[in-house]
Amino acid sequence: MAFDGTTDTRWQADNEADDEWIQVDLGSVQAVNAVTINWEAAYAAKYEIQVSTDGKEWTTVAKENGMVGEITSSFAATKARYVKMQGVSRGTQYGYSIYEMQVFGAVQAKAPTITPVSGTYKGTQTVTMSTAVKGAEIKYTTDGATPTEDSDTYEGPITVDKSVTIKAVTYRKGMLLSDPVQSDIIIEGTISLNKTEATVAIGNKLQLSAITDQSVTFSSDNAGIAKVDANGLVEGVSKGTATITAKAANGQKATCKITVTDPVHITSIEIAPQNLEIKNKTSETLKLTINPSNTTDDTTVTWTSKDEKIATVNDAGTVTAKSEGTTTITAKIGKLEATCEVTVLPITVEEMVADGQFNIGLGKNVVALPNKQNGEGGSESDITDGNFEGKHIATAFATTGTSYTLDLGDAYDSATIDKLVVKYKENNGGDTPVNGYEIQYSTNGVDFETVKKVTGDSVKDACENKNCVDTQDMTGVTGAVRYIRFYYPEAYTWGVQVREIAALSTDKNAKKAELQYCDNPAEVTVKSDKYCQITYTIKAGENQDDYKYMVYLNNNLVGDRVTAGTYTIDNLDAGTYTVKVVSYYNKLTSKGISKEVKVDDGSLKDYINTVRNISKGAKITVDKVYEGEGNQDVSSLTDGIVSDNNGVCVHTEHGAQTATINMDLGENYPISNIEEFLIAFKADNTYAKTYTVEFSADGQNFQEMINVKDAKYKDVMENKIDPSTYNYDTVRYVRVKLNDGSYSWGYQISEVAIMGTDIYMPVEPEGLVVESPTYNTVTVTWTGADNGQTYWVYIDGKVKDMNLASAGTYTYNNIDAGTHIVKVTSRLNGIESKGVTKEVVVANQPTTTPELTTTTKPTPTTAKPSETTTQAPTINPSGTTEVTTKPGETTQATTKADETTKSGENTSDIGNGGNTTVAPSASSDINVKVGKTKVTKATKKKRTTKAKISLKKVAGAKGYEVRVSTTKKFKAKKTITKVFKRNKLTFKKLKKNKKYYVQARAFTVINGKKKYGPWSAKKKMKLTK
Repeated sequence: MAFDGTTDTRWQADNEADDEWIQVDLGSVQAVNAVTINWEAAYAAKYEIQVSTDGKEWTTVAKENGMVGEITSSFAATKARYVKMQGVSRGTQYGYSIYEMQVFGAVQAKAPTITPVSGTYKGTQTVTMSTAVKGAEIKYTTDGATPTEDSDTYEGPITVDKSVTIKAVTYRKGMLLSDPVQSDIIIEGTISLNKTEATVAIGNKLQLSAITDQSVTFSSDNAGIAKVDANGLVEGVSKGTATITAKAANGQKATCKITVTDPVHITSIEIAPQNLEIKNKTSETLKLTINPSNTTDDTTVTWTSKDEKIATVNDAGTVTAKSEGTTTITAKIGKLEATCEVTVLPITVEEMVADGQFNIGLGKNVVALPNKQNGEGGSESDITDGNFEGKHIATAFATTGTSYTLDLGDAYDSATIDKLVVKYKENNGGDTPVNGYEIQYSTNGVDFETVKKVTGDSVKDACENKNCVDTQDMTGVTGAVRYIRFYYPEAYTWGVQVREIAALSTDKNAKKAELQYCDNPAEVTVKSDKYCQITYTIKAGENQDDYKYMVYLNNNLVGDRVTAGTYTIDNLDAGTYTVKVVSYYNKLTSKGISKEVKVDDGSLKDYINTVRNISKGAKITVDKVYEGEGNQDVSSLTDGIVSDNNGVCVHTEHGAQTATINMDLGENYPISNIEEFLIAFKADNTYAKTYTVEFSADGQNFQEMINVKDAKYKDVMENKIDPSTYNYDTVRYVRVKLNDGSYSWGYQISEVAIMGTDIYMPVEPEGLVVESPTYNTVTVTWTGADNGQTYWVYIDGKVKDMNLASAGTYTYNNIDAGTHIVKVTSRLNGIESKGVTKEVVVANQPTTTPELTTTTKPTPTTAKPSETTTQAPTINPSGTTEVTTKPGETTQATTKADETTKSGENTSDIGNGGNTTVAPSASSDINVKVGKTKVTKATKKKRTTKAKISLKKVAGAKGYEVRVSTTKKFKAKKTITKVFKRNKLTFKKLKKNKKYYVQARAFTVINGKKKYGPWSAKKKMKLTK
């Protein structure tokens, strides 16, 4: 009951005890970071939120003090399959009672950026880092380790004067750590090692990597304890310590202290859980425990599945269910094995519809055309919420040619969307498409193509036998699709009534498609100068004479296509709207230009508690106050606070149709200074539909100014005053007569107010000019009224300056590059104006570019590559980073155009034949040469189709391309080529009892493009029994 998506039901604990709980199984391990519980009156005074991956071992992530209503518990993103509310103590004598409990998934943070990027540089460099995630921190390392949330926090520029590898992640509580990013900064003539200290067991090996542009030799000061070969591979010989030195050709040195210990061997390995039930098409990661945890043995794990048709497993132990059945997953380290029995259970269409990994239409926008039937069900968003039992909507009653159009938000390869689902409200021929319908696809939302015709019999079968769930198989449909339309040619008495629409990729492999676009309009401007209205102007671009434009308001199409020009959208409620204009030409659309605009409806309710409410604190009387309930103090009606609390509201006599309110403003106000009358009732069953408002200057002669009949309820009801109809100059006394409406429980009123004109408001700033005269700088200039008001400056919604005493020109530094919105508001008497805004584009301070060195190739080095990591930048004893660049100094880099090189030779290379670590240039790959790998192992059992292949690791490589062939010449028809991220891999789909040869090459990625190293020597695959 607590997980059915509705507050119409609730969960009640069986026992009236403190130690009660309720938990939910998410179906698979997922990242979660928040839980919301809607408590009924029987709430928990204290409770905990606990999580578990196996349902056995629980971790408390939040402790709460409960109350009636919603409580949201937020915590650091954590992995969980099971989430529990564990009661600690009750808030009442009754057992716990919950209307609804919701678990929210965590989002992975976006990776930060590091400047400068990987490259070879001349002289000291200043390293900066930034992230687009608001409220986040950047965690970084310079010792080769992958950053965690406990790593150093980036607080400002870092100065580096020797080669270094910096790794960084974005960290924000409640989000998953971002993927790490890395910048390999090579400073000419310097050398660093990826480790300054390390531990290795006797007989074990450890790879050291030199980061330099020089050739390198390695040596040990005590080879009897730790020896090192020419490639930097260290081997433990006996217990003790030794120092390994890497010496560059120019004499520069870097050292690493090696501690050699006795070996600790693995005694056992265990998989948790040992038995796993998993829904088909879902994934879950197994946990492998290695005993003891401090082993010095190789911990490389080989994962296999007994039947990959049932479930597969990857190198990280993640099991993916493929079809229903059972299989065994095995983890192997050396000769030790551990297993997990996996049972794949069926997954229902309803479960897939509720899961965004399957349903790419979840939460997306739906439009009913020609319109949604008003007053029938909920809103369009209700039919993409993943809930089969949620609210429904209907197309227009008794209308031909109606439709629902689902906008996926992006174009997808339709071959990866294999099922479409419609859940009808009920089995009723008057509101289900029993005469059939068409499924139509479009990439632009204008030109649709019918891809499938669904018969009426199919709909009838779904309604009679499948709980009104109409599932259509879309296998075989090709091309791109963004808009999916369900088109109903015939009319139905009550329209087509639908609870849910979904687009499923049952293999969770939905792929986005690239589309061809036409040009956007040259310019789009949007403003709202009048109440409840938006004005937008479209300016055509060059050669757009034949273009038409589509306009969307909050993702809903507004009218037909139009030509360039100025148009209005009327009758809007107050709020912020997004206007998007999309070009249309020759069946192509543009990506569109979106603008936000705030619409005002003229309401003054936001000013009730300000000086604009001239009746605030005024004397007030009510002739008939109900004494049995509500607030007996009628002065609360002029306290400037609107409330729907029964104890705050004043009740007139229950059952009495009429009531009179009298107010004395305390002084005479010019009628020209009064704009409206305002009254706030508690609810729609306690308000007056008919009322009059009278003004008087002397308390004797009253004139009716407002006469309202059959009013519709609003939380605050407002009526504008026409001062030209008043026969006097001033107003002091106000009389309100309530007559007719919902008065069984009396008229329940929380506030009565007379609102002044904008004479009480601050004056908006004028002549706003916003410029960016130099890098990372914004200047803001405006003029203003001399009335004692102050000014506030906002950039992208954040306060940049406040309480400025005068208008003028103000400069703001350290502004990030990009487009920003600057707003200036004025404040007077505690009221802030709506403000004026301007956009400004800010350029970034150029970073130092790497010098492209093209000199003759040095003598081959002996430094073997590994992961490129070096010692940290200069850090003082207190732990803070020292910036050693003099103020105002920058490093100028230029290309050495006068230096020459032999063909194919370069001082800057990754590996230098597999030996030296050098990163790609920031602006070019001219100085990048990817190192050569080596096939160190290739074995295959004669009767299997898999081969185990190991490669020599190449520093800086992003992956490896491996080809396997039955011929030494690697002829195309007899060769299989695959790409792998790791240097230890399993090559599948080979033939049994066949001889094979293997080659591999490493690659890196520069400016989004792969750059390959040379192919390795050919290696014959070893066949075993």
